[in-house]
Amino acid sequence: MIGLRGSTSTNMGDITDTTFYGNSVTSSADQSAGILYIPRKSDGTIAITNSIFQNNTFTSMSDARAIYVGLNATTATAANTAITVSADSGQTTRFYNTNGNGGEVSSIVLGDVFNTTAINDNASITVTGDGTVELLDPVKMVIDDNANSNSLTFTKEGSGTLISGGNNVITTGTGTATWSVNEGTQILSNVKGSDATITVNRGNAGTYSLASGATLSGSGTITAEDVNIAGTVELVKYTTDSDAVTTMSSQLGELTVNGNWNGNNGTVQFYGALADDSTPIGQLIVNGDVTGTTQVAVDNIGGVGAQTLEGIKIITVSGDSPSTGFTQKSRIVAGLYDYTLRQGTASNADTNNWYLTSYLTPPPNPDPTPDPNPTPKPSVRPEPGTYLGNAYAA
Repeated sequence: MIGLRGSTSTNMGDITDTTFYGNSVTSSADQSAGILYIPRKSDGTIAITNSIFQNNTFTSMSDARAIYVGLNATTATAANTAITVSADSGQTTRFYNTNGNGGEVSSIVLGDVFNTTAINDNASITVTGDGTVELLDPVKMVIDDNANSNSLTFTKEGSGTLISGGNNVITTGTGTATWSVNEGTQILSNVKGSDATITVNRGNAGTYSLASGATLSGSGTITAEDVNIAGTVELVKYTTDSDAVTTMSSQLGELTVNGNWNGNNGTVQFYGALADDSTPIGQLIVNGDVTGTTQVAVDNIGGVGAQTLEGIKIITVSGDSPSTGFTQKSRIVAGLYDYTLRQGTASNADTNNWYLTSYLTPPPNPDPTPDPNPTPKPSVRPEPGTYLGNAYAA
């Protein structure tokens, strides 16, 4: 079933419980470099469920992609394309290790990555279900500056997990570009030696949003004009091996945001073996302004605690950094030391950034508290009582 070519009908193609593994495809045109290829002028949907696209090779082209909705003519246009990728509970849908001759590889492409010509009025990818969707090869939705594009959207729904790898790009010159994680968990994984990246760009704008109750976990880079955080960001590190097995490789993650960080009472979760100023710990780097409020939680992973001098830097902000931008969520303890989140160092330097400083926890008060001025009681010898008792008995 390799090398399917989609039609222009409303239902472009549904793939369920199918495996495309270890196949070789030869084509004379880069534009048709797809297992499922939708050529042009198509309104409709594609649904992919519980299916595996892995270790497939396109032998006669540089760029390769598993699902491709694009053009074979520079003047053609398509209107509205919606792709749904899902996995049922306990099931997996995977895109991994699509290979070409040294060019770009992608799991899903909407757009003409060759001529960047207008193709879509509206294009969307929705990841849903209660299982695991692994987009280990990146997603690309590309339309040029002159495109008549109303919206490009990537949405994560459902309680399941999305694992993202590679350089994911949504870019258009007009309309809107958004990446939203509304439910479940998105993991950013290191695949083939590189952490995942997400770029959302609409004429130097675009939005990434993490809803309340949703989780973003891992290490990588998000580039967007606005990054809106109402859910939980967990700073750890994941690695995906050559067999597409993804595991947590470290609890010391790093997330870089190229854009503005807008806190909506979300949480950033850090991990570290807490000690002095040199403590290794996760890092959040914001290359933009901070607005709103985000809670900071820190879990100690085996640290015995120590006195800090200036503090342990955990958040770097290059733009505006208000004092309300980050707030400590709960007590942070390691050994006999309590740690406190503060803006700037202990000597009030570097005040754009955020640190943890420690102090020795005082010993607990005794219970009950002793009377500081006790009333002395007279000491009575026992002999007089014994004498009187003997006399009475006689």
